[in-house]
Amino acid sequence: HSTLLDAGGLIFTHYSDIATMYRPQNNPLLNWLVFRSRNRTFDTQIAHTDSRLLVKCLSDKRVVWYSPDQDYGLKHGVMAPFFGIPAATVTAQRRFIQLTNAAAMSLHFYRDS
Repeated sequence: HSTLLDAGGLIFTHYSDIATMYRPQNNPLLNWLVFRSRNRTFDTQIAHTDSRLLVKCLSDKRVVWYSPDQDYGLKHGVMAPFFGIPAATVTAQRRFIQLTNAAAMSLHFYRDS
């Protein structure tokens, strides 16, 4: 990831409250720091293992930031090219959309210089 994802999310919060998915960091100190800083920005943080809370938020028509670029293994995803390099990506977002009738929007952030 790049800092653009968090910066873009921060900008988006000026327009809507956001629930965001997260995967705990391997380093406990870094995990505490990242969770704490994102807790100030985002309305709700949803652990990547908490599909019930995700479904509830989507069913309640809340905005959820869901990045499908996490590697949970091929049991939960597929290999797809990422800058020409095969990388795992999850495919569950399609099922969550069908289950909750949520709308999906793709966001892209980039640096101009």
